[in-house]
Order: sequence, then C-alpha cells, then structure tokens
Amino acid sequence: MHLELVGVSFRSAGLFLFPSSPAYIFCRQTTASDSALVVVVAARALYMRDHPDARLEDLVIYTTTQTHSLGSKAALVLGLQIRSIEVKQEHEFALQEDALRSALESDVKIGRKPFILSAAFSNNSFKPK
Repeated sequence: MHLELVGVSFRSAGLFLFPSSPAYIFCRQTTASDSALVVVVAARALYMRDHPDARLEDLVIYTTTQTHSLGSKAALVLGLQIRSIEVKQEHEFALQEDALRSALESDVKIGRKPFILSAAFSNNSFKPK
C-alpha cells in the first residue's frame, strides 16, 4: 500500500520516464537508506524541473541533529550539501519553527537552495546530551 501511494505521488508529479508502468517497479527498495535516496532523487528532480536555473551544487538537504543517518548518506551519494538543524531535549527533540526559519533565511541569503527536509529518525538515532 505505501509503495503504491509513493508511486502515485511520483507519477502525478511527472517523475516517471514510463508513466504507464506500474509504480512498484520504480520505487521498491531494500533498506530505509535506499528508500530515502529515492525520495531525495525525486525531490531533487521536482525542484530542478520547477527551478531550471538552479545549480546542483547549490542544493541543500536539511536534516536535524536527531535525523537518522539516511539523510547524510543520500547527500553523500548524490554529492549534495547537507545542513543539520539543532533540535534540543528541552523541546522534546522537535524541530522548532524559528530554527528552521533561521536556517532557511541564512541559506537563501548566500545562494543555497534547500529543497527537502528529512526528519526521519529511529531508536538508534536518539542522542541524549
């Protein structure tokens, strides 16, 4: 069911080369990291389609200090920048609006193009201070 929904989303965004093909052929992955990579590739493709003058080296993946390493793995594999926004225990490790806004404003000011926020986490990503 989840793969079907992802496939429908990708198809409606025009991200499949062969729109008549079943969605599961294009997005079935073996690990969470593989799945995250597919999502980042799709987000990058959508962003580049909507912003054709953007340069790949300006794209930034946002994560938090508690995000699973799959966000940084995707950045490494794709050669993209990554920015980790601090989340604090006093806020129950929730991303705060002011922290996100500050990161967005400072990155846009210097020409970076944030295009996705990966906030996925798992039990092994919890790092109490």
